[in-house]
Amino acid sequence: MLKRKFYQTLMIWKNAKDGKCLLVKGARQVGKTTLIEKFAKDNYENFVELDFRKDPSLRDLFSGDSDIDTMTGRISLVKPESRFIPGKTLLLLDEIQDCPQARASLKYWALDNRFDVIGSGSLSGVSMGVSAYPVGYERQEEMFALDFEEFLWAIGVNDESIGILRPYLTNGERIPDAINKKMFDYIHIYMITGGMPAVVNKYLETHNFKDVDDEQNTILSDYRVDIASYADASDRIKAKACFDSVPRQLLKDNHKFQYKVLRKGSTASDYMNSFDWLEGAGLITRCYNVTAPIFPIKGYIDNDKFRVYMNDIGLLIAAYGYQTKAAVFGGQLYGNIKGAIYENLIADFLIKKQLPLIYYVNQKGTLEIEFLLEKDSAVIPVEVKAGNTATASLNNTLKDEHIPFGYKFITGNAGRTEKKVTLPLYMAMFL
Repeated sequence: MLKRKFYQTLMIWKNAKDGKCLLVKGARQVGKTTLIEKFAKDNYENFVELDFRKDPSLRDLFSGDSDIDTMTGRISLVKPESRFIPGKTLLLLDEIQDCPQARASLKYWALDNRFDVIGSGSLSGVSMGVSAYPVGYERQEEMFALDFEEFLWAIGVNDESIGILRPYLTNGERIPDAINKKMFDYIHIYMITGGMPAVVNKYLETHNFKDVDDEQNTILSDYRVDIASYADASDRIKAKACFDSVPRQLLKDNHKFQYKVLRKGSTASDYMNSFDWLEGAGLITRCYNVTAPIFPIKGYIDNDKFRVYMNDIGLLIAAYGYQTKAAVFGGQLYGNIKGAIYENLIADFLIKKQLPLIYYVNQKGTLEIEFLLEKDSAVIPVEVKAGNTATASLNNTLKDEHIPFGYKFITGNAGRTEKKVTLPLYMAMFL
């Protein structure tokens, strides 16, 4: 069983005892159901699970009367093994996006407050068809695939070993070469596998990257089926085109998303709903440009200019083809794909920390910062380099007296020059 940080999120919800139901959102196959089942086994005497995708007939249980005793009675008739004991039962409404009435019922489970209730579903259409949202009666949390730290746990690296690295984020000292080399071995494997639980488990079972690639391509195919099944009919072809174009878009020099790559003469209005759906489904994240790297960043966002990153680095590399894995593992990447993959790696870290993706390119296109963070009411620039090359953009940005420091992530070792903190790529897990 993979150790997941989200388990603590579930415990916080349980211990809050605020009467709210929990809605766990996230892309398909990131491990939501498996983790909730373990959480139930560890913390409840009784666990009742309804999966609306596996058994669509269960939707009928939530039509009509919303009285809790009536609903528990209906569930017990269909699932005689169910036991609803106040304070000792967890009810999981899985794939809740397939039953809008179940989503609406969260209000009544919360008001009754005898049983803990979790609704779980992919972001693709969680809100579809819901006539009355249970506003004020549910807590929403988002779950992602494994991040790099969770991957390290999975392959046997303990917290103590990981903790040894944390001080290097700020102390400017060089990381011992043996440790740095080993960590780059780990990050290369993570780049190849990513964090989808089925893929990580396949790697742990076989240590065979072809098996890993097959598992990833199955997931990518499942996502395309989801697009064809759940996106609005008018957006399905466009949403699939957007999704499939992400690897190509990242290979362009400035990575800015260009609609002409999809279809000559197309515009933002043609594809905006498709992007909203893909982002809502947890498959991609848009990284928006700002007109100036000034705090607060959100005040300067230009919604018309954005880049697109895959939410899981392993799936991006799988989309580039199996031979790309060999190039990553052997350190043989070169050209635009090297920068594209390293940037998406840092995006993977930030997405799974639920940090917003923001970048900056000035009007002339002569200065570019891959990511901007906020810390202590200040902007922190983050530059990603395929090697330990010159950083004119970061150097110029750091001349601003309001910017306390900036990060340069590279394939080398750590160091510090005045306000510029240089770090190996894997250290981004501590941002």
